[in-house]
Amino acid sequence: MGHRDAGRARHEAIGGGLKAAGGYAITHVARVTRIDGRTFSIGNGERLVALFHKLISFAAGRWTAVFGATGVNVAGEVVYEEWAGFPSTPWGGRQNWFDEHHGEALSDLFAGFIAALKDPGYGAAISAANYWYLRSNRGGEAAGADGSLVLSQAALEGLAAGYLAALGKPTSGNAAEKIRRLLIEMAIPVSIPKQFVNLRSGQRKGAWQDGPHAITKVRNELVHPERRSLMPVDKCVVEAWRLAQWYLELAILRAAGYAGKYSSRLASRWVGEVEPVPWANKSP
Repeated sequence: MGHRDAGRARHEAIGGGLKAAGGYAITHVARVTRIDGRTFSIGNGERLVALFHKLISFAAGRWTAVFGATGVNVAGEVVYEEWAGFPSTPWGGRQNWFDEHHGEALSDLFAGFIAALKDPGYGAAISAANYWYLRSNRGGEAAGADGSLVLSQAALEGLAAGYLAALGKPTSGNAAEKIRRLLIEMAIPVSIPKQFVNLRSGQRKGAWQDGPHAITKVRNELVHPERRSLMPVDKCVVEAWRLAQWYLELAILRAAGYAGKYSSRLASRWVGEVEPVPWANKSP
């Protein structure tokens, strides 16, 4: 068995163990070097690892730790070791935008994602949105879909305020108006997708106008139950949460300048099935 085949077999064994029992495991090993071969400071290395942690967590849809970073000098001597852990959650399936059969999406996203996080205008808003996206992407567990929806709307509202302000766009209005303005600015559809039959039923009954309005109305009914919607929201919570997470994924990808393909959570799909992002082939 060749080295590559042996590595693949080890990786498949680790993956099989995680699928069977959950928990934690080291699944990949990465190496960071400069293209020109020169050394870099410990501080720059730590910042890069922290940014990489945010990237792979966003891709996985859950906190994914980077562990055991080690630095060597030009002589190959170990001069740095980091044993502190990054936020991490146990292995488990999560709906997310990244398809494991299209690994090139990570390299296509990397530079833009880092640039977005470091942008002086809206970088903090992107970082916060990614944090709340990961916290709210556990809809069937922890806080549940209802609690996760509250976090999802907070993430969208905060991202709208920070991103639009950085572009010099209006940030006034209620939550639905801000989120709608953000999505339109990013060329993300605001109409309710056909897969969400309960949200579309509510729209026909006049309970809400579009996707952003539905999310905020369902959330408000959960937080302020004395407000009675024209549509019973108990049937709409999971759909509203899924829609909000879809918006968050697309908004972060858009802010990072990504224009490739992704796995859409709007419908049940198999691994390997992807589609272009909504703004593909459109000017920024």
